[in-house]
Amino acid sequence: MKEQEIVGIDMSAYTKTLSNGLKVLLVPNKTDHKKNKYYMTLGTHFGASTISFFDSKAKKQVTMPAGIAHFLEHKAFAQEDGKDPFTFFSESGCYANAYTNYKATCFVVAGTKDLKENISYLIDFLSHPYFTDENVAKERDIIKQEIRMYEDDCNYQASRRLFENMYCKIPVYYPVVGTEESVDKITKEQLYSCYNTFYQQQNMFFVMTGNFDEKEVMMILEDKFEKKEKKPLEIKVKTYKEPVEVKKELDVIYGDVKVPKIEIGYKMDRDAFPIKDDLRLDLYLNMITAISFGSTSTFSEELKRRQLTSGIGYYFKRMNNSVALIISSECSSDMVAKELIKELDQYLKNLKVEKEDLERIKKVWISSEIVRSDYADNFLDYFVDDITEYGKPVLNYIELIRSMNLKELEEVIAALDFNHRAIVKLLKEEK
Repeated sequence: MKEQEIVGIDMSAYTKTLSNGLKVLLVPNKTDHKKNKYYMTLGTHFGASTISFFDSKAKKQVTMPAGIAHFLEHKAFAQEDGKDPFTFFSESGCYANAYTNYKATCFVVAGTKDLKENISYLIDFLSHPYFTDENVAKERDIIKQEIRMYEDDCNYQASRRLFENMYCKIPVYYPVVGTEESVDKITKEQLYSCYNTFYQQQNMFFVMTGNFDEKEVMMILEDKFEKKEKKPLEIKVKTYKEPVEVKKELDVIYGDVKVPKIEIGYKMDRDAFPIKDDLRLDLYLNMITAISFGSTSTFSEELKRRQLTSGIGYYFKRMNNSVALIISSECSSDMVAKELIKELDQYLKNLKVEKEDLERIKKVWISSEIVRSDYADNFLDYFVDDITEYGKPVLNYIELIRSMNLKELEEVIAALDFNHRAIVKLLKEEK
C-alpha cells in the first residue's frame, strides 16, 4: 500500500492495485472523532457511451442497445436468493445508491458501523449477477416508466435535444437511460455479455473516504479479492472520430414552461489545443468559463442588468476527440433569446482574460480545495470523477492550480473555435 500526500491539505491518500487488477484509493480522515461516517464507491469503467465492444467469449464485435449500462446498474441488485441489497444496507443504518453516467457505473454506500460487513456485502452482491428473462422483462417496464418521466421534463428534453443535434459519432446523442425502443431490445444474454466484459476487477475501482482505518479496509479488500483472482478478459472498446461539424444548427421545441430557455453547444476539435494533457486543459477551460460566466463576471452582470438573462449555466464537455462548451439560460422571450445569442457570440469572439482575473480565480479554487476535504462525501465524488476522467486520482490539484499562468491560458483561448454550434430553443407551448 502506497501512501501519498494530498498536496496543500493535511491528509494522505493510500493506493494499491490488487493482484486481480482492482485499483484501490483510501482517504481516511480520523482527526474529527465526532464524524464517524464512511463513504465508499465500487465502480466500473462502463458507461452509457460504451455500446460497441469486442465480446471475448463470443469472439466477435457486438453493439448493444442504448441504455444497457444503466439497465445493468439496475439489474446488478437482483440476487438469486431473492434478498434485496437495499434492505441489507438499510438494516445496518446505511445509505446505498447507484448511478450511471457516460463513462462509468458506480455503487455507493455510506454508513457509521458494520464496516467489514458492508464492504463484504457490496463486493458479494456485485460478484453474483442473476439475470432471467422474467426479471429482465420486469425491469424493462420500470425503466420505461423512468424514461417517460424524463420525457415529461421539458428542460431535460431541451438538454437531450442539444446533444442529439451536436454529436454525430460518439453515442452521447443517446440518453443515459436509453429510449423505450432500445430498452425493449435488451436481453439477459446481452446483460451477461456486458457484465462479463466490464464488471471484472481489472476494469473496476474502489474509493473510500471518511473516518476509518486504512489498514483494516485494505485487509478486508485483500481477503475478499486476492483469493478470487481470475484470468482477465481483454477489453476492446470501439473508439469514435467525432467531426467538428454539428448535426443540426437550430432547433425549436415547445413545452409547458413558465419561462423560455436556450441551450447552446459550441463544438471544437480536441487536437487543436496546444495543451495535450487532458487534466491541465480541463483546468484552463474551466478557468475560462469561471471568469466569463461565474458569480464575479462583469459580462454576466451586464447581461442581467439588461434583463437578457437571470443567470447562465455553463460547462465544458470533453469526449474522445471533441470538446464542447455548453451554455444554458432562461430567456423571457424568443426575441430576448436572439439578443442573448448575439451578445454571447460577440463576447466569445473577442474573449480576453486579464492576469488579475486568473489570479483571483486561482485563490478561490485553492480555498475550495481546502474546504472540500472537510466533506467526505463530496471528497469521494471528486476522486471518483478523477478516476473516470483521467484514470487515476489527482492528489496535487492545489499545486496544479498554482502553476497555471497567463501564457498558457492565452494559448488555450487562441485555440477556441466558436464557429460550429448547435442551438436549441425551448419556448412556451402555443395555445
